Parts: sequence; structure tokens; C-alpha cells
Amino acid sequence: MAAPGCPPEDAIVSLLAVGWTGEHPRVDCPRFKLEFYQSLDGDEPVHRWMEHRLSVTQRRALDAALRLLLAAHGVDVCNSRYGRHLGGGLFEFRLDEDEGQLLRKWDPDSQSAQASRVGERILLRVFCHAAGSGVIMLLGGYDKGRDPSQSKQQREIAQARRRLEDFLRRRHTPGYPDP
Repeated sequence: MAAPGCPPEDAIVSLLAVGWTGEHPRVDCPRFKLEFYQSLDGDEPVHRWMEHRLSVTQRRALDAALRLLLAAHGVDVCNSRYGRHLGGGLFEFRLDEDEGQLLRKWDPDSQSAQASRVGERILLRVFCHAAGSGVIMLLGGYDKGRDPSQSKQQREIAQARRRLEDFLRRRHTPGYPDP
């Protein structure tokens, strides 16, 4: 159920159609549901990466960015510095701000908006797919600050593309639930 004053969950509106300029109108009105890609064996690689490979500072920043930006704007983040279309149904969500910076910019009324900068550099990438009817599938992610090489980026994109192909193949298999 949508929060009071928010559009119904099934009324997904492109923010570009209403002239989105990068300002976030309501943080309590997510327009998109974020889902983790799940392999046949039940593994959720992006969830595992977030829980086991990211520092607490990185995880808090990514959690805030996913909630404040990706869940609110979906693929429209690609019309800002936070995203880039990669083609073939894949897009990249980019993060280089910590939790405090994000909250001060996108949710200044939040109790946590005055969170202090810890000093850890944030440079994360999450590869996504608009999976239909207001769903964004999280397919892959990595810490670009740890390895900024072009070859690492290309390997991560290739992995996300394989997961997207797997997701689409299984999605069109009878008995596979549509997100």
C-alpha cells in the first residue's frame, strides 16, 4: 500500500514525463520495487556482495542511495549523474557519495541528514534492469574504488549481462512468477 499522499503503487509515472530535474519530490513515495536477481540455486549475488564485501560505510551509503534514488526514479537515474544506459536492457547505477551527503541532498528533513562524513571514499556500481511494471532487478555490483580498471568494469558488465539473460530466459519459462 502506498504511503498517504502518494500515487497508488500501480500508477508508475515516468519522472521525465513530469519534468524531473534531479530534485527528489518525496522520499516516502517509492515508485519502483527493487528486487535482487536470484540464481537457480537461490543465491542473490548483489545481496551477498552488499552484506559481505562492502564496509558498513559503503553499505549504509548504498542502502540510502537505493532507497532515495533508485526506488524513487528507476531507470530515470540515467538522465542524471547517478546512472548510465549500457544497452540491451542493462543500466548502471553509480554512487560516489556517502550516506550523509545523500541524506543532506535528497532527504534534508531526515534525522540522519547530519550524519558525519567518515572519510571512506565511496565509488560503487550496481547493474540493473527495468524488469517491467515498476520493478528494478539488481543484477550485479562492485566497488570501483577497489579496482577502477576498465577490464574489471567490462568483466562485471559481462557478468550482469549473463544474469540478465538467465533472468529473461527463466522469466519466459512456464511456472516462473513474473515480478
